[in-house]
Amino acid sequence: MLGKSRGFSLVEIMIVVGIIGLLAPTLMLSLTVARQKAQETACLDNRRVIESIEQQFKMETGRHSTTFYELVDTGYLRWDMQTPAGGIYAWVPYPADDPRYHTILG
Repeated sequence: MLGKSRGFSLVEIMIVVGIIGLLAPTLMLSLTVARQKAQETACLDNRRVIESIEQQFKMETGRHSTTFYELVDTGYLRWDMQTPAGGIYAWVPYPADDPRYHTILG
């Protein structure tokens, strides 16, 4: 004979919801810390890339670049490198009084 099917009581459901409520902030904090750590690592990697580009420029030209703009103007580096958070680094390859400045930024 089949027994009577019994569902969960309100108290049991409240306990489970309470436990999930206690664990959720811990998980969110862990994810936030992991995301920040990943962004820091990506920034350091970008820095290493820029340093290697500078070294490549020096090997090919026999001198260090005088400015960041020179690396952009000679095609070694793009001015719109993406940040780990999805934005664009605040590097403007030309001074504000240069007409090319306004064509880049719109």
